[in-house]
Amino acid sequence: MITTSINPLATITGDRTMWCGIPEQAMSYVIAEAVQKHSGTTVLFATDANQAQRWFEELNFFLGKQSVPIALFPDWETLPYDAFSPHQDIISDRLRLLSKLPSWSQGIVIVPVITALHRLAPTNYIQQHSLVLKNKDSLELTSMREQLERSGYQCVSTVQEHGEFAVRGSILDIFPMGSKMPFRIELFDDEVESIRTFDPDNQRSVATLESIEVLPAKEFPLHKNGISTFKNRWHTFFTSHRDVSIYDDVSKGISAPGIEYYLPLFFEQTATLFDYLPKNTLMIYPRNLPEVVEHLWKDIQNRYTEYNIDHRRPLLPPNEIFLRNEQFFEKVGAGKRLLVTAELLEEKAGVHAWNFQLPPALHADHRETEPLKKLIAFAKSNVQLQCILCVESPGRRETLIDLLRNSGLSLQPVNSWLQARQAAQKMDLHICVGPLDRGFILSDQSLIVLTEQDIFGQRVAQSRRRQRDAQSRLILENAIK
Repeated sequence: MITTSINPLATITGDRTMWCGIPEQAMSYVIAEAVQKHSGTTVLFATDANQAQRWFEELNFFLGKQSVPIALFPDWETLPYDAFSPHQDIISDRLRLLSKLPSWSQGIVIVPVITALHRLAPTNYIQQHSLVLKNKDSLELTSMREQLERSGYQCVSTVQEHGEFAVRGSILDIFPMGSKMPFRIELFDDEVESIRTFDPDNQRSVATLESIEVLPAKEFPLHKNGISTFKNRWHTFFTSHRDVSIYDDVSKGISAPGIEYYLPLFFEQTATLFDYLPKNTLMIYPRNLPEVVEHLWKDIQNRYTEYNIDHRRPLLPPNEIFLRNEQFFEKVGAGKRLLVTAELLEEKAGVHAWNFQLPPALHADHRETEPLKKLIAFAKSNVQLQCILCVESPGRRETLIDLLRNSGLSLQPVNSWLQARQAAQKMDLHICVGPLDRGFILSDQSLIVLTEQDIFGQRVAQSRRRQRDAQSRLILENAIK
């Protein structure tokens, strides 16, 4: 396990602690320590979606996937007031997390701050619109079809994506929100005879299950009562609905593109992410979060002013859709707080400094007979510290092992960070696959972390950026489709 630091956390609700002197490349390591020290759920606020994704990958590396639940609460990946909707897979991930989060005893949720500002459905919405099906349960297909359509599911000929269902004789196929695979429910008269997962690509059954949970297909209700509430509340904010396609679509039970930015109209009262969090939740965020929130609010207000000019698509005011600055920080301040910052501040009550150093220049020089001599010399001069080298793939790990085999260093390939930290021989150079960009040194924990970028420079950093850019483009393309 990670060697826990002596830096304390807030112990009383409303208290705040600050950890300072933490370089960006060591931030997720420090957050992992905080998660291990806190006996409850942790929420980590990221400044944007890219930082949230990076922290998600790095925390999975440092904590291990089996230790505590680590979840990324995804953003809609739309800009405020966009006239198109998030991809169904994104909605599925959000609904799954919201349905499980209130009962978490320990775990970490990583959320971009713009996502945390959004108002959400009331906490009882998902529970009231969810359904658990078990073998031998009674199920009447006509009623079930009507219930699914009221919950926002779309009837199709062949189920392929989240939020779809199909009825063929006595068989119901459904791809519930929050599920990784679709389900095939076979009936004998009005009784559930079997429940199986199936592959949406070839439609073949995979595994048998005893029960499944069906979450609502949307973050808002499109049943009769939900539509009625929408129409009544519409007239609270707008003088007319003539020539307004969104109003007409909802009246017909149609989920119009961009309807998510009218979510507050479906409920008499909305909630926020904070309402879904268990008690004793620790809030972790970077010190510059107030400036980030202020900047986001300026963007939101600018987009509202820019787009609220078409009477055929009137917009809700920003404060109806998003938490205002003071509302957000009031809710953050109601929990236990941990601020993390790279700045090295004077230690005093509630402020605790970390003793990080950055590795020296260890770049390989291929003009030399021994290209990695700087790395070799550095490792041999720090035998009192454990050195862990993180590379981006198993192939790169094997390449470095070959390069260093004849250097006189003792090389120990490991499968994970936790395995490296638990290794009996701490003085070996351990090599593992990990998502870290840059390394760090923490002398008081006898630890050196190095990465390929520390050894090979910008070439590796550019390669990693290209991979992340490609992933971002793929996500965006899927969201637009």
